[in-house]
Amino acid sequence: MTIPHAIEGLRQLKYTPGSEEPVHQHEQGQLIYPLRGVAKIVTPQHIWLLSPGRAIWLPGGLSHGLQAIDHVVTQNLYLTPQASRQFGLQCRGLAATPLLHTLIAAGLEETVSTERQALILALLSGMMSFMIVGMGVSGSGCGQECFDNMDSAKFISIIFWILAIISGTFAFMDNGSQKKDPQ
Repeated sequence: MTIPHAIEGLRQLKYTPGSEEPVHQHEQGQLIYPLRGVAKIVTPQHIWLLSPGRAIWLPGGLSHGLQAIDHVVTQNLYLTPQASRQFGLQCRGLAATPLLHTLIAAGLEETVSTERQALILALLSGMMSFMIVGMGVSGSGCGQECFDNMDSAKFISIIFWILAIISGTFAFMDNGSQKKDPQ
């Protein structure tokens, strides 16, 4: 599924205990976020254990596989090859926030309007930049320092947009008149 912005696809995948996603690679960068269960992600350099609340960034072109330790449900976000290259060539463990989960879940809804989908994907693209680029040299993730560098008006504006998009109450402007998002 091709999607505008840096996001090329969103998928939710389910695995039974002991099942595997064979080692493979693709041009798209991938964020794997488990909603349930524990998964082992295998790359040439590392073995990562993922559980809810943690995610992994896999750059495009990196060989990787998944082994389900128990019943596993993952949300997967795929970035275009071009966007993926902007985030470097290293795997990174990330904190997966409830906001990330909510935005991906909203993007996976089948009944979402085109306008709302575009806004959700734009927010996810921005959030990926915030999470991965915000990691800086230490690789520790985007912590309080990311918020300290953002002025309060910008932060409130971002929160407003996110809440409006998730709740589906965003009003679109058309020739100066407001129209409620037709879900």
